[in-house]
Amino acid sequence: MGIFGGPCKHLVDYQKESLSLSGFSGPDKVNVKFGDLKIDPKVMQTAAEITQLYDAMQYSDCMKIEQLPKNSPDRVKLTHEVLENEHQIVQLALLIKVLALSPNSEKLQQAIVDWIAAQANRMSHSPEMTPKVLRVATKTLTVTGVRSSIRATADTVPALKSALATHKTFNFKSYLE
Repeated sequence: MGIFGGPCKHLVDYQKESLSLSGFSGPDKVNVKFGDLKIDPKVMQTAAEITQLYDAMQYSDCMKIEQLPKNSPDRVKLTHEVLENEHQIVQLALLIKVLALSPNSEKLQQAIVDWIAAQANRMSHSPEMTPKVLRVATKTLTVTGVRSSIRATADTVPALKSALATHKTFNFKSYLE
């Protein structure tokens, strides 16, 4: 049983060149092939890897919640972590939807880069992001591994390197104005 009575479930289906996000409140299911967006595929692959990590974390935490008493402070903490990870996944899903509507928008392309930079910052400064090892299908994900992927992408994508240097937080609404 999930945090609001439904079953715990994965929200992300990642294939090498595509991403499907579903199962959450908010936007309709998002299916995207990286080649359909006018953004560096390395950027999208890095964003997809981050969402996979968040999805694995929210699923793992959701399963742990089921094992805790209803009045446990740890249950409240894990519920918050599940919701925060889902929030980040939904932000990316909405960015992808808006970018698909305006694929030439440099502002929206930058928004995805800035979202990645903000996630790198979150991974470095949030206690709930302590190094974890999570399995998704046949793949093992770690916070350290995802952070390494972000740095590798930044080495070839100047916009990401610049965004990482500013230690930004991400304000989704500002990209819609």
